[in-house]
Amino acid sequence: IFLLSLLASGITLAFVFYRGEEMSALSIVMPPLVQVLAVSGGIHLVNYYYEALRDPAETEPAKRCFYLGWLPCLLSAGTTAVGLFSLAVSELTPIRNFGIDAGTGVLITTALILAFVPGYFYFFPLRTAATVQSDSPMESPRHQFWSHFWWELTSLLQRVSVPVIFIALIAMAFATRGLQQLETSVRIETLFDGETPVLQDYAWIEEHVGPVVSLELLLDFDATSPVSTIERYRLLARAERLLEQRAEVGATLSALEFLPQAHQSPQMSHAEYDLQLQQILEQSRPRLVNSGYLHQNDEGETFRVTAFVSAIEPIDYGTLLEQMKENLREELYSSGYSQLNGVSMRYAGIMPLVHEIQRQLMEDLFASFVSVFAVITIVMTIVQGGLLTGLVAMIPNLFPILLVFGIIGWRGIAVDIGSMMTASVALGVAVDDTLHYLTFFRRGLSNGLHRQEAVNYAYHHCGRAMMQTTLICGLGLLIFGLSDFVPTSRFAWMMLYLLFTALVGDLLLLPALLLSPLGRLFEPSKKRSSVNPET
Repeated sequence: IFLLSLLASGITLAFVFYRGEEMSALSIVMPPLVQVLAVSGGIHLVNYYYEALRDPAETEPAKRCFYLGWLPCLLSAGTTAVGLFSLAVSELTPIRNFGIDAGTGVLITTALILAFVPGYFYFFPLRTAATVQSDSPMESPRHQFWSHFWWELTSLLQRVSVPVIFIALIAMAFATRGLQQLETSVRIETLFDGETPVLQDYAWIEEHVGPVVSLELLLDFDATSPVSTIERYRLLARAERLLEQRAEVGATLSALEFLPQAHQSPQMSHAEYDLQLQQILEQSRPRLVNSGYLHQNDEGETFRVTAFVSAIEPIDYGTLLEQMKENLREELYSSGYSQLNGVSMRYAGIMPLVHEIQRQLMEDLFASFVSVFAVITIVMTIVQGGLLTGLVAMIPNLFPILLVFGIIGWRGIAVDIGSMMTASVALGVAVDDTLHYLTFFRRGLSNGLHRQEAVNYAYHHCGRAMMQTTLICGLGLLIFGLSDFVPTSRFAWMMLYLLFTALVGDLLLLPALLLSPLGRLFEPSKKRSSVNPET
């Protein structure tokens, strides 16, 4: 399985190469993500093999392993891939490419696991059924411990299923309030740890030179604008003064700084001064165009004003940008400028870009999560044979997303690029264990077990595999928690929190739902009588 996971990672990287992409800082977590997901899927398939191996009547356990495991493994991989592919709706290229590449890698991994794991066991079987009967692991102390543990947990949840559900729903409702306070950020301090040389260099530059984050105000005058050249520069000067008055603005720069000084003597009339100023402006026009603060073409001309603000101070770029826009609209057009034709304002620069990326991050987080939730809910509804059963099965998978992101919102922690990706990915991964658990639960019901016995049956057959896959996925990615690039580190830690919270949902909340009156929705309309499976 480990060799297959390495092969899957290599094929995924080759896929990135043949797509003509370059590896981004986010892409470095993709190969280990595919690798740990491959190991996770392989563990579940091996679990199916051991189940078939324990059946004394089964003569070909490898074939039985494939027969039992292909559908839940395919569905699990499909939901994980859907979670990753949902990131393709993002307008941010690194996130979109990550979703496409990692989703493709998961599908490749599933094909390798389903092809080679049963094939290996077919040609190199571990044991025969007779060996299992004579040396059954079910008689070992470890197996007896887990059998006792699962039965006690089932009995406990049978007694407290309603309180467990109530507490979980209250926690989800409380966390939902926190979701309303979520904020996104791609500021420099959210990308690097405070002790990294990058931030230290930024701090030195801002202390000894000046702020480095720019806001570009563009004043456009089209070819039909009646505003004279002198009035255009006066309008430019007024706009620059408005920006300088903001406490957050450390410095400004415009075409005015590249003009020679015009001096008005006491004997000079206003008309003579304007004529002198007109000559200076016309003579300086080539210099201003070369400076980049004046642009001319057949459609008109554009003046540029740059305002510099801090990259490391706690400034809300979005609020500052909106306040600046409002002040400029009010002040510049309050004295009749609003009536002028052919005059308009635009905004560019790093600060608007950061603000737009932050806005886009929030939209992408919502869009990707809604899309993956809708697709997985449809899959769940089809697999579980009804809309209500599908919705009930989705509750444990919503539990970790709402809880973790709700706590982030309550604590005021900004969601960065790495954190944004985890919601859809974790939902797809969390559904894996839910599908495997419900597969065994329904198999127990179809064999004539009561719901409590079927819950214990599902625990017994996939409980440890669920814990193993969570540990492998969570701890396997945790190595990136040591990265100096904060989005990569956040991705690793968020996946760990989400996966372990999802495990709690699958081991406690899901069985509680199945043991509650809601569990009757999963019972077949007509129970088929058969011999109870081994427990």
